[in-house]
Amino acid sequence: LSKDERAPWHVIDAARLGCFNAAPTFSLLSFVRGEDDVFVQHANTGHGSNELEDSADLYTVQNGHLHEILTTPDHTVRGGLSDVPPVDQTSTFLQLPGRLIEETRISWHDGLSIRAERRLWRWQTKQQLFRPTPFHEVRETEEKR
Repeated sequence: LSKDERAPWHVIDAARLGCFNAAPTFSLLSFVRGEDDVFVQHANTGHGSNELEDSADLYTVQNGHLHEILTTPDHTVRGGLSDVPPVDQTSTFLQLPGRLIEETRISWHDGLSIRAERRLWRWQTKQQLFRPTPFHEVRETEEKR
């Protein structure tokens, strides 16, 4: 993380991020006034024969150290052997009020969108982390809102 002149702070900790496919990106989120969380996207968590997986991770800063409070695949590519095109899944995330995060996952096959799914990540105070609800299919009318 680089120093931001508008809000200088630093963390005395590190999280090792994979960058096989591309460099991970990060942004700062704030769910509680005065507290910053670090949201990392596209950190490579695995690759191999016709497979690729990147993850999204959310870290909170406590006592100068990073603590992972959410992790989930945010981009996967599977298959693609010989004449069969791969299935590509990509997630986007939206911070909502009340310590909620909305994840929308789009699945692609041969360049065509085949499925859209959505779920919420809810803050669990007792465990001090986010837990997901199950994915549900996004219908066309819901997409137009």
